[in-house]
Amino acid sequence: PPVRSAASGRWLLWPNPARDQVSLAHTTDMEDMHSVVIYDQMGRQVFERRFSQLRPTYQLDISALSAGLYYVRMTTSEGKTQTVKLVKME
Repeated sequence: PPVRSAASGRWLLWPNPARDQVSLAHTTDMEDMHSVVIYDQMGRQVFERRFSQLRPTYQLDISALSAGLYYVRMTTSEGKTQTVKLVKME
C-alpha cells in the first residue's frame, strides 16, 4: 500500500525512491488526471504521459530514466498542478 510520508498535497506517489515503476493516486476525492510530466534537475522534460480515463491509480514506467533526482508535475483536467520530487535508483 502507499506510504503516507510520500504524500504531498492532493496526490500520492509511491514508491519513492523507485527503480522501474511508480504509482500515483489521489489522496482524497478522485480528480481526473490529465497529464504527468517529469523533469530532470536541469529543468529538461524527460517524460510525458497523458491520460484519457479516470482511474483510482495510475502506473508510470520510469525504467528508461537514469538514476537521479526528478520533479514530477501532475496536472488535472481542470488545470490544477502539483509537483513532487522523485528519486530514481539504479
